[in-house]
Amino acid sequence: MKKFRISMFLMAALIGVNFNSCKKDDFSEKDAMNLQAQLDKQKTLTSDSIEKAKQLYSDNLAASKTKVTYTISLVDAANTTMLKSASAVSGIAGASIVLTQNGKVITKTTDANGFAVFDSLKIGHAALNIKLANYSEVNATVNLNYFGTGYAGGQQLGNVVPMIAISGTSTGVIKGKVIAETDLTNFSPEVVANAQVIAKVRTNSSALNSISNQGIFQSISYGNLSLTGITDVNGNFSLTVPATSMGLDYDITVSDFTTTQKLLQNTYNNKDTSGYVVSIPTNFGSTFTSPSSLSSGTPVIVTIGAPDYTYTQATATAVIANNNGIGYIQNTNVGSYYYDGPTFTTTIDNPATQTGGTKATVTFSATNGHVSGSITTAGSKYPSNFDASSISIPYVRVLAKAVVDVVNGTGAITSYHVNAAKAGEFFSTVNLQFSKQTGNGIGIITEIPGVNYSGSFMYFTSIAKVLSSPLGSGYAVGDSLVVGVNSSSDVYTGKIFMTTGTLTAINITNEGSNYVGGQVDVIISSPANGTTANAIANVTIGKISSITFTPGNGYSVAPTVTIINKIEKIQAKYTANFNPISGVITGFNSVNQGNGYVAIPMVTITSAIPGAGTGALASAIVNGNKVTSVVLVNGGKGFQGNIPAASQGFSGSVFATDVVSGGTSIININLGTGKRTIEQ
Repeated sequence: MKKFRISMFLMAALIGVNFNSCKKDDFSEKDAMNLQAQLDKQKTLTSDSIEKAKQLYSDNLAASKTKVTYTISLVDAANTTMLKSASAVSGIAGASIVLTQNGKVITKTTDANGFAVFDSLKIGHAALNIKLANYSEVNATVNLNYFGTGYAGGQQLGNVVPMIAISGTSTGVIKGKVIAETDLTNFSPEVVANAQVIAKVRTNSSALNSISNQGIFQSISYGNLSLTGITDVNGNFSLTVPATSMGLDYDITVSDFTTTQKLLQNTYNNKDTSGYVVSIPTNFGSTFTSPSSLSSGTPVIVTIGAPDYTYTQATATAVIANNNGIGYIQNTNVGSYYYDGPTFTTTIDNPATQTGGTKATVTFSATNGHVSGSITTAGSKYPSNFDASSISIPYVRVLAKAVVDVVNGTGAITSYHVNAAKAGEFFSTVNLQFSKQTGNGIGIITEIPGVNYSGSFMYFTSIAKVLSSPLGSGYAVGDSLVVGVNSSSDVYTGKIFMTTGTLTAINITNEGSNYVGGQVDVIISSPANGTTANAIANVTIGKISSITFTPGNGYSVAPTVTIINKIEKIQAKYTANFNPISGVITGFNSVNQGNGYVAIPMVTITSAIPGAGTGALASAIVNGNKVTSVVLVNGGKGFQGNIPAASQGFSGSVFATDVVSGGTSIININLGTGKRTIEQ
């Protein structure tokens, strides 16, 4: 039988209906067509009335005292269908309707036929509140400026308002299942238990949307039409909701919740997971419409056996000889005015005259006029009481002598030169001066001639020095001058410390085994005062064959010798490439080649997902104590990763349309892959 929907706009039609009883089973298609013809005729009459009302409204608008009569008819939305006779469209009696306009509040109660009439209203907007037990509360705004059926001195307006029962027989059922991808390593989604499912009616449902076409209504809303339910252990839910014979549309949503999601990850929290399965907190629900993408975790675990490198520890002892040399100099005053740049070598005299004794040599250099020195040659056979004696570096080591070449009439010197045979030895040019040695002259010469550097000290050149201005008086040609030092000099001083022992030999007591050249350190302990000896191990066929060293000095006892094997035992790591369609391993990538491999280790290939992937074989290649490659022998089969088919989002609301009285709507909700918390 064909379905016909009644236009709720046809207020006049509903008012004029003769409420005669007629059983549903007696109502035939012919009856429906006759009733439709009657309604079409009534609609035409109503249309003519509306046109006349427009003109009347225009005439009455000029009059400030125009009155409006407004009639509301409440009907049960569960019965608004042409499948029932007009007499079955029953009005709802006893409902409270509160109309508010311009601060005036009027309350009416619908009569036995569901009508309430408000008269003496003014043109303009009004607010409605409609309440009745067991029905959804209605709030609306109406525009009483809208044209209606007019008469002299006023106009008539009206609306049909469908009421939605929230209890009783006018209900339907929404049921279904909630699933989500909480395990991305399998092919099926998982059910979601204890999830809150919310059903909320849509005001543009087919049973309600004709209201907005009536012109008078500006807005309308229904309360108490949001229901919730909880899924059971199988993810199933069932909600009994208000319904109508025309149907009500519902938005179905799931409240947000957090659970763990199982998936394959190469890394997690900046740590390598070796392709193992991890569980990450993940948010699901109707608001997470942009799901996390699948990770690139590999389902294949490649395990390289640990390095089997072993060695036998080598040992050695040191021998020292006490030759009573100079070990080091401790600065007590770094001095000032010393010449920067070149180095100067001087000797430390040995006050003893022991047979075979040698002198120590010290190399000095200056920076910003300050001196530092180091022992170049330790010397030997110094007396023990020489320890902690002082040493100084004078500005002038050997005096230079000069001769006056030219004087003026007062005996002032205008030119002189240094005697080539007596050019001197000195370490500064800043604090030096020439003064009279022979003759009767008076005055000190501070204009120093040119200098040369011999490799161990400086000396003056013999080129004549012409002074910028005559100096002194009473000098005669041939008078001699001698270099000296200003009284404000700041001379370097230091304290000498003797060696108490010098390393002369390192004897190997155990050669050890499995050492690798260049992978051995030899550590020699340091003296209390002096220079630490250094050593290098020489390896022959895995054994420490000899130790080359620099002697060092200052040892009071023989130093300890420690031989360290630098080869660190590191387990190699490789990952596998696989074809996600065929599940076959295709090759390997090096993550760490490891270290300390002497023999070829075993390669084991397993699946990160138990039972998914078998039969893969590979072998390792070792070179230079490292696993330099892994060779595929058999690619195996059945290896699977994160399932691409599982990657899907949730689009938000799920719409359950036409929940009809007594009917059931089935909705299954897939929340997709969710949003992992580490990506938010």
